[in-house]
Amino acid sequence: MQKFFKSKLALWVLFFLLSGIIIAQHGINKVGDYEQANPVEVFGYVSTPSATACADENTYYHLQGTFTNPILECFEIVSDTITYKCELAHYVTVNLSGSYICDKTGVTVTVAAKKNGVLISGSQQSVFLKVINESQTISNNFTVTMEYNDNISIWVSHNYTPGTASITANTLTATLHALR
Repeated sequence: MQKFFKSKLALWVLFFLLSGIIIAQHGINKVGDYEQANPVEVFGYVSTPSATACADENTYYHLQGTFTNPILECFEIVSDTITYKCELAHYVTVNLSGSYICDKTGVTVTVAAKKNGVLISGSQQSVFLKVINESQTISNNFTVTMEYNDNISIWVSHNYTPGTASITANTLTATLHALR
């Protein structure tokens, strides 16, 4: 009988050890005094489009518009800038998908992201708009390392000469999700 209890105890110990390994692999984060097993993610979309006035060609301007953010886990959004608020660093996949228009003819529009004010290499995607207010879709997908208080913002540029053009994101969804 004693051997039976020892083997049962060993099985329970093994179960709890394996459970701890599985939990660790799924990335439970300690955030303050609160253990968070929820996903680290944000989902947002442009609820009110607004034109971004771009005074110079090939210069990035912060994308304008009113964003709605129904899902915010470990992120904070202030003035259209997404700030990472988890204590643990993560690789974060960023997916931006939107339709854009321009008030000029024959313009290449580029959408990119900046992390802490620096252009993220590989985040730039472009589309050629043949006529005024022609709507075209751009999708940007990239991965970036995020640490506490790092921020990401969305920027647009164009190649129109002599320079001034307005770009509007008619639709835009942004999803950020931490890789575990």
